[in-house]
Amino acid sequence: MWKNNNWHTYDEASDTAIIFVHGFFSNSHSCWTNKKAKTFWPDLVVEDLRIPRVSIYLGGYYTNVDSGLLGVRECSDQLFDALRRRSQIGDASPITFPKLIFVCHSLGGIVVRYMLESYREHFTSHKIGVALMASPSIGSDYADTFAKIASFYKNRVGKQLRMNSELLADLDGRFKVFVESREHGTFMGVEAVEHVGFLHLRWLPGFKPIVLEQSASRYFSGRRIVPDTNHSTIVKPGDLDHGGHSILVDFLNNKFFPAVGEPVITEKKIPPIKSENHSFKLTVGQGPLFDIYDETCEPYYLERKIDKQIAVEFSLNSFWLYGASGTGKTSIVKRLLGGAGAKAVEMCFSQCTNSDYRQAFIAEMIETLHLSDKDAESMPDRTFNNLKRIILDGVGANKFLFIYIDEVPSTGDQDGAEKHLLLLIEELLTAVKQLAKTNAFRLVVSSLKKPNLDSSQNLSKLSGYMRFIECERWAEDELAALIDLITDNLDMVGSDDLPDNLISSSHGSPRFIKTFLKSKISYPDKSDAELISISSQGFQF
Repeated sequence: MWKNNNWHTYDEASDTAIIFVHGFFSNSHSCWTNKKAKTFWPDLVVEDLRIPRVSIYLGGYYTNVDSGLLGVRECSDQLFDALRRRSQIGDASPITFPKLIFVCHSLGGIVVRYMLESYREHFTSHKIGVALMASPSIGSDYADTFAKIASFYKNRVGKQLRMNSELLADLDGRFKVFVESREHGTFMGVEAVEHVGFLHLRWLPGFKPIVLEQSASRYFSGRRIVPDTNHSTIVKPGDLDHGGHSILVDFLNNKFFPAVGEPVITEKKIPPIKSENHSFKLTVGQGPLFDIYDETCEPYYLERKIDKQIAVEFSLNSFWLYGASGTGKTSIVKRLLGGAGAKAVEMCFSQCTNSDYRQAFIAEMIETLHLSDKDAESMPDRTFNNLKRIILDGVGANKFLFIYIDEVPSTGDQDGAEKHLLLLIEELLTAVKQLAKTNAFRLVVSSLKKPNLDSSQNLSKLSGYMRFIECERWAEDELAALIDLITDNLDMVGSDDLPDNLISSSHGSPRFIKTFLKSKISYPDKSDAELISISSQGFQF
């Protein structure tokens, strides 16, 4: 079996690495191989005398029809870890090269964009080029078409690739901010668009490309349509004249190298970037600027009144936490569940957007619970009775079961997703309470808006099972305490270095505060006004 994440061509004398990152349901070999011509794109890059001397790395992540709960975030983590890892024979890791060029096909472009934005501190000193080859930046209609297949196999990435999914919409905004925040001449890219659908017959039109132009051309000027290519052949050149290869050659020679300089060839090995440097520890996964909470973040977590309130409620009841994006709902819940000492199953409902919301929710819950049970056999039918049975089995024998539902779609209409989820939860809690004769089951829901309780069948009974709690925007004293906590644990920024209007500009969002601090560390030459403007993008105040 072909292995991802290895050097194709390692040149210790060059300061430039081209990193090929494959797409959906693919790997570092099949993605770039033209079987008919018996060519491999990285081989052509080495052979082409128009491309200066560089190292070439074949980056990747696990993607298969049964990849299950692995999503874009997990794929980007796999790739990032690989880029920091030395080879088994001692070759330097790709991230030690000052100039990095990512050639990304399809999903690979989303994974790379997510990685670059999430781990921005690790790429501050690099000169970076990105070639997005048929990458569905805002999703693909085909992912919508095959949503049932993705759902059957519980393929999270397949669901996240749907047009304008919540994850892609959020990443789209954050990546634009990232691009705009980079110093001039340190980040550039090109976007290539496929020309035809997989089945292309001149006399039989109608098969559209998998990734449409509006999704494949989002961030860089001068997008290129590659004639007579489909979603697969755009990255499988048979010779040096292939359109996809020509776009890469032109990007390197006309844009990237003129901006950052030709690859420097030295006789000495490039000294690796020291990961011990304090700025490299400030990733979203750890340290005072963490994004998503885990137990390593506890020293940097500011406990507030709402944390104590929810802990008390959780000891007695299920709860529904609602509030604006960026107010810390996810971290509150993850911290609570992490310390609960029982099985917690996390579910994402952002892809449950078809008209039959109830059935979509039931299917998502059954599939996720089934995959979380290592002893489970065949997937049961997606029915309410089966969902009820799985939960009852989960709380049997004096066991606890906690279900966390995140990213509830906000439809805004009276007969929308929130109403159907509320009714389903009401029915489910009532049934489990009556049949289990135990208080060992909890449902935790997180959403942007408060559900309309008028749709409840029996509000007095529901209120006895579930509490509805608003996660309000942070008060000024809370934000000030958060800033003190963060800056006390940073060597690079002190509270005296921050602008007086930082708290007022945040509009009660701790995420805004952290975004500003990350930007200040990454781009010390920018003014506070510029950093506030950059940090504000993507927020809806």
